Amino acid sequence: MIEILSYNEIKERRDNSKIIGFLDVKVKIGGSTGTEMIFTNIPHLEFENRKWVAFPTYSKINANGEKEFFKHWRFQSEEHNKKFLSKLNEKLKEFMSKEKQSYEMCF
Repeated sequence: MIEILSYNEIKERRDNSKIIGFLDVKVKIGGSTGTEMIFTNIPHLEFENRKWVAFPTYSKINANGEKEFFKHWRFQSEEHNKKFLSKLNEKLKEFMSKEKQSYEMCF
């Protein structure tokens, strides 16, 4: 289960900033006997008409001298990562329409 707890829209973006807002998310893990994990202040970004939620990453310089980015946390299966992010985007759209914020602003 994924629940959007709050969303804070950035009214005035700084030069070249991709961040359009921040959200707090609650995720139930481990089925009916599991627990809940809360992610706070997760950036919602926009660039070239594409919008996404960005969980924290870190970077390393690879053998070619290029910067590579890695997720601080992820599901072991890339399929689960994609499903989670898809469901999160769906929940964010629902939350935004309930909160009467612009659906177009969100996605």
